[in-house]
Amino acid sequence: MILQTQTLRTMASWLRDQAATLLCPSWRWMTLIAGTALLFEATRAGEPSQGALLFWQGSASVACMLLAFGCFWVASRPAQPVWYADFWQRLPRWLHWRGWRGMLTLLLVCNAWIAMTWHISDLFDGNYHTDAIAYIHMDADLVLHGQNPFTADSAFWTAALRWPNATATPLLGSKTFGSNPRHYPYFNTMQDTQILEAMYPALRGNDYDTGIVHNYPAGIIWLALPFVWAGLPSILWLNIMMFAVMIGLVLARAPKEDRLPVGLLLIASPALMDRGLFVEFDVDCLVFVLAAWMWLDKRVTSALLFGFACAVKQLAWFLAPFYLLEVWRRYGWQEAAKRSGIAAIAFFVPNLPFIIQAPGAWLHSVLIPMTDPNFPLGYGPISLALSGNIPFGASHFWLGLVVLTFLAFFVYQWRRPTITADGLLFGLMPLFMSWRSPMNYFNMIPFFAAWIALTHIAAQRAARRAEHIAADEPTADLITQINALPEPEPELAGVR
Repeated sequence: MILQTQTLRTMASWLRDQAATLLCPSWRWMTLIAGTALLFEATRAGEPSQGALLFWQGSASVACMLLAFGCFWVASRPAQPVWYADFWQRLPRWLHWRGWRGMLTLLLVCNAWIAMTWHISDLFDGNYHTDAIAYIHMDADLVLHGQNPFTADSAFWTAALRWPNATATPLLGSKTFGSNPRHYPYFNTMQDTQILEAMYPALRGNDYDTGIVHNYPAGIIWLALPFVWAGLPSILWLNIMMFAVMIGLVLARAPKEDRLPVGLLLIASPALMDRGLFVEFDVDCLVFVLAAWMWLDKRVTSALLFGFACAVKQLAWFLAPFYLLEVWRRYGWQEAAKRSGIAAIAFFVPNLPFIIQAPGAWLHSVLIPMTDPNFPLGYGPISLALSGNIPFGASHFWLGLVVLTFLAFFVYQWRRPTITADGLLFGLMPLFMSWRSPMNYFNMIPFFAAWIALTHIAAQRAARRAEHIAADEPTADLITQINALPEPEPELAGVR
């Protein structure tokens, strides 16, 4: 009886330790989880596309986003910042209980699961909730039937009837939707308008730019084409595959003891499940960006991957200067120039058939996201204007903020003494200042932050291994012990 009791206690202790490792990980991964939670809260506080925001919503949205960025920055540092540990130590002791961390992780897992279950049927019935995904499917269909999607503006109306839930992006200043930037049209209004105008051409006016049916580079069309050719009802399967690859790239850098908690924090993202994975295709672009950084030491492979990322979506264009800057600082300007040429080839090859057929139409198409007069939306400072906290100003003013923020990050990354992969963060964060700053621009940042953190951990382990080798000729057993050493960083003060 005593032996059985001891066995049960041992098992209970083991289960408790495993649960604590998974749900209450070290300060680094818990900080990333906190940042992911703040992204989710930003979506709940500052929901756009539902008319005018309330006064408090804009402030809450901006606060959550800034805190989230702060968490991602801290979590991706080589070691725990001293001020961060001091801040934690000054908090009330009852907040140090590990159970709070476990409950936060479980809450995010549950919300991510709920968001995923809302969309899982879309994989099988071909229902799309945004025009971006629907139009990519439409473009792949056109290519499959031998047509150039970049000249097929009429496909806009075909897509409007084929996927009525994927409401098209309305134009600010149009006849139906008006000129008040604070009043983003309601879903029902947009849906009814596009269906009526698709069915009755005489009603069409200046409500839409029909060119948005082909407003992305051709790389994403080629990626989606096999799924359309196979007759699958939805190209969201492409997102699922690329999401799995993205997780694999991050976990490939993780030590064995960190793989479970890191894997959990990557999928415990309600904002990604609800505002990214099933409604946009940013993951299909950014997975190539991360792969290019991962194989940065391989000239051709890395440059080809980054060039193709730029051919998938314009989001990668904002990361290109930071990619080339890191190559320059690590390997010299000549290497950066060579990679620029290789990346340009990888960008133009998927687009070349359409550029040859209609160069003007292709160029106009890929610039539409930056040139159309769209309604403002997002979770950055623009939400302060949407909620009436600050005046709007012209859209060019917000473009200027993006440019200035981008330049500030670029100069900082250029002049700082250390060479890091922080460009993965700096390329996306300036979009926070944009006239349109939707959540899909930012919900992959936790993946980048986790990968940067794991890169630091790998470098630290390599340095410690070199120290041991320099001190003594190691045996195979000693090398194994060194590889198994945990990350040399303190737990948050007062947490056990």
